[in-house]
Amino acid sequence: MHDPAPDPMPDPGPGSAPRSGTEASPLAALFRALADVYAAEGRAGGDAAAAAYREAAGRLDAAPPARPHPPLHLLVTECRAALAAASHPAARAALAAEALLPWRSSDVPGSALNASARALFAVAPLIGPGALVEIAGLRAGLFLQRPEALYPLHAHAAEETYAVLHGAADWTLDAVTTRHDAGALIHHPAHGAHATRTGPAPMLAAWRWSGDIRLETYRMVGPAR
Repeated sequence: MHDPAPDPMPDPGPGSAPRSGTEASPLAALFRALADVYAAEGRAGGDAAAAAYREAAGRLDAAPPARPHPPLHLLVTECRAALAAASHPAARAALAAEALLPWRSSDVPGSALNASARALFAVAPLIGPGALVEIAGLRAGLFLQRPEALYPLHAHAAEETYAVLHGAADWTLDAVTTRHDAGALIHHPAHGAHATRTGPAPMLAAWRWSGDIRLETYRMVGPAR
């Protein structure tokens, strides 16, 4: 069973102004850090994600302070000590906004992702349909994979880019495996079969989907080799 989706952040409207005289929203700071990550990707999907994150940050600035989303997903709690050493600006922003993030199990339909694979990671959908901030046409958020874990080969119709924010992993795409550390951007074309294997530390990453973002297109392909 999936954890319930958070209440989407209301859109204050185009005439709303940012809050004044108060500390900046930690969520807005995170969204702007993620916008910077995807602005550097050099693809149309990355540009769209960067623009969406900036739009969402503006909504958060103009909205009432966000409410916490307790309790944290168990995996986030287990990995907190390791994540405290993160130095990437977006990772630091995610830690500062931790209590406000909607960490949960994957939103992929249960029949497409088996229980053992589902236990390997947690996601925090930040923008897109059913996410913290409702924005049509794309999905993006955070991803946390436990240490010494293989997320087996899978594919989906959306084209996807991960940005490693903390830790490292071996990424397999179309039978080619490459090691990527914090700061790396990893792109998966639509329907490209890909897998991720972590080492002794957990991996925190950002992800985005564009194109055909229907969750129903997700499918497991088989074990990574």
